[in-house]
Amino acid sequence: MNVEVSKLDTYSNEIDPTVDSLRWNIDQNTVKTLCGLAVTPEGDGCWIVDREGEVYTTGNASFLGSLKSHDIACGAPIVGIVSASIANGYWLYSAAGDIYAFGDLPSYGTLPETGLSVGIPVVAMAVYSDASGYCLLNQAGDVFTFGDIKNVGCIREEGIILPDPATGIMLGDPGTVGYLIVDSRGEVYTFGDVWFRGSMPAEEAYRDAPAIDVLPFRSTAQEGYRIVVADGSLYSFNAPFYGAPINTMLGRDIVAATGDPVNMDGYYLLSDVGEIFYYDINSLYR
Repeated sequence: MNVEVSKLDTYSNEIDPTVDSLRWNIDQNTVKTLCGLAVTPEGDGCWIVDREGEVYTTGNASFLGSLKSHDIACGAPIVGIVSASIANGYWLYSAAGDIYAFGDLPSYGTLPETGLSVGIPVVAMAVYSDASGYCLLNQAGDVFTFGDIKNVGCIREEGIILPDPATGIMLGDPGTVGYLIVDSRGEVYTFGDVWFRGSMPAEEAYRDAPAIDVLPFRSTAQEGYRIVVADGSLYSFNAPFYGAPINTMLGRDIVAATGDPVNMDGYYLLSDVGEIFYYDINSLYR
């Protein structure tokens, strides 16, 4: 269907020497409350979503639809956006577990459709890179799986009551069974075949800035992950550290993060004012 769309198309693709990153500056007059970031399969553009479900694009990312463009009324705020490396599209997901597929991606169901919703807000979603399944995580650490993803337990099933909310979830590769959960203190919990490489240091876990997400790192030689913190810091576990914008945030927060689907070494961070920071091995030499 043909729709009138609005997108953030004012950006600069320039190296910012103060953060050693690739940074797009998005028109602040059109930004609402940004909450999610996804990257195109080719790695040449980004999709950004706000809590009302409006989608904005940078680079060569195509606008494929939003809640507003399809006249969809969602009863809960949108929490984030995710994409898969094999298809041009994205999923939006809400705090109630609603999932909306756009572009070439399939839908495997939503949390309200399962009847398993426990009234605790959904905070994160993870997908297999081949788009064969996805899972949702709520603040209590409950995990809900769809498609080819097998449910292998959750934090509350282990008898653990989190003192701080769960904030991020990471899947293993397609064909493996398991996932990893991080809470706002940076504590890591693993289930199934996913490896444990460490948690944030105790002296860092109790500061004001919460851990917001965990990103996988995979290479032929090692497997690890990176924990992203709202103040712009990043902790690497069995994964290389290429930089983070903590020294340049000046009161701003990182609200979302994602890996690079083309250069598996790289990672993107999104600030609450629409800046996108990119780091990879080349960041070390800028």
